[in-house]
Amino acid sequence: MLSNKNILIIKTPEELEEYIPAWEKLVKNATDENIFFEPSILIPALRFLNNEQAFILLIFADDISKEQGLIGLFPLVYRKKYKGLPILHLSIWQTQQCFLGNPLVHKDYIQSCLDFLFKWLEHNSKSFLSFREFIDDSIFSQELEKYLKTKKYSIDEVEKYKRAFLHSDLTTDEYLKQGISNKWRKNWRNRTNALNRLGKVNFSILDKNNITEENIEQWIQDFLLIEQSGWKGKDGTALACDKNETKYFIDITKHAVQKSKLLMFKLTLDDKPIAMQCNFVSHDGTFIFKPAYNENYYKYSPGMLLELKIIYYILNHKEIKWMDSCSLPNSSIFDLLLQERRTIRSFNVSTKSWKSKLVIILLSFVRKFYRKIYRL
Repeated sequence: MLSNKNILIIKTPEELEEYIPAWEKLVKNATDENIFFEPSILIPALRFLNNEQAFILLIFADDISKEQGLIGLFPLVYRKKYKGLPILHLSIWQTQQCFLGNPLVHKDYIQSCLDFLFKWLEHNSKSFLSFREFIDDSIFSQELEKYLKTKKYSIDEVEKYKRAFLHSDLTTDEYLKQGISNKWRKNWRNRTNALNRLGKVNFSILDKNNITEENIEQWIQDFLLIEQSGWKGKDGTALACDKNETKYFIDITKHAVQKSKLLMFKLTLDDKPIAMQCNFVSHDGTFIFKPAYNENYYKYSPGMLLELKIIYYILNHKEIKWMDSCSLPNSSIFDLLLQERRTIRSFNVSTKSWKSKLVIILLSFVRKFYRKIYRL
């Protein structure tokens, strides 16, 4: 459905696939990396995890073209409630498996893209737009804030937190010595030695250099099994506990293989996986999708030992310059091992209608009041 010559609304993965050529050009020229809004992950999300009637807003510089001209991509969803309150609003769409909300915006058309977006919002947003989990110091976030202040939109700051991030020019030894005490490093050496006494311990990597049709199937099944074997399986939140989540994971890993974007790690004991991690590569960095470990070996900290191996790999791999943990704040392993931090921000923006501005003002007031009471 077209709202004008610059805006296209996509509701099905089949429709979206037609614009992959222009989409991939946008990915290469976007202000910021977000693997979760690239074709290999967003199309499967739309196919298997869209139970909210989410849609994709495509913005074009000129006439709509399947080959070029795409300057913005915004996954969106209308929601009837906000924090339990009956307030209809528009939000950046993120599934439970999406850990970053930065839209894809062409670096040379930021202001044009925002103009088209907010003109469309004036006619299609009933209340406000909720921007979720943005990189605070990203190019788009900075340009968006300037735009909102210039145009005098009302803003409700929702949340800001720091999550673990890896980006360093230090050697691995220097990096670990700088951030981790001798006591902790000695503790990990002892756990590694104790694990080695149980059998043969091996660390392996699955990347673009060694992926085959046979081994990718085995790695996928190993990961699903090890994740389901722990507390996530008991809580019913493991990928293997839900048919659509399983299909989604299989689809995104296989799509990532085709684009050389998959990176998986495995720690085995006598060829049995005891810890695994799945990453996706975007440009010169990588996003952690999910870690998992066998809880029967918890006293040996297999997840921690695997992460140490991964840090060695990232810091010694010239093509990958950073790693985003995609974790919540106070996540013990990542906060302990990864020394850099990426600030993540969420906020709401009004349209220019007085009703929308009033809602934002009231939400902001209630939020500040609640925080003050909570501190007291």
